[in-house]
Amino acid sequence: MAKHGTKEYRRDMAAIHDEVVRTGEPAVITKDGKPYVRIVPETDDSTLRALADAGVVIMPSHRRIAVEPIDAGGDDSTEIIADNRR
Repeated sequence: MAKHGTKEYRRDMAAIHDEVVRTGEPAVITKDGKPYVRIVPETDDSTLRALADAGVVIMPSHRRIAVEPIDAGGDDSTEIIADNRR
């Protein structure tokens, strides 16, 4: 099972997802050297699918609708939010 740090995962997310799908092997994402999340390929017998089949969760029926931002006045917070994401 492949292990990747959170920084590496953010940088190479698409490639890691492709590797998991291609090999069928899960990947573990670590945070501070400890297991944080596991990326697994979607299969018919996945946990989420089993929960949906049992009626415990509801799978989305369509894609989300894009929401246009509204101007509520005030200063633009785009740069502030971007700075806090780094």
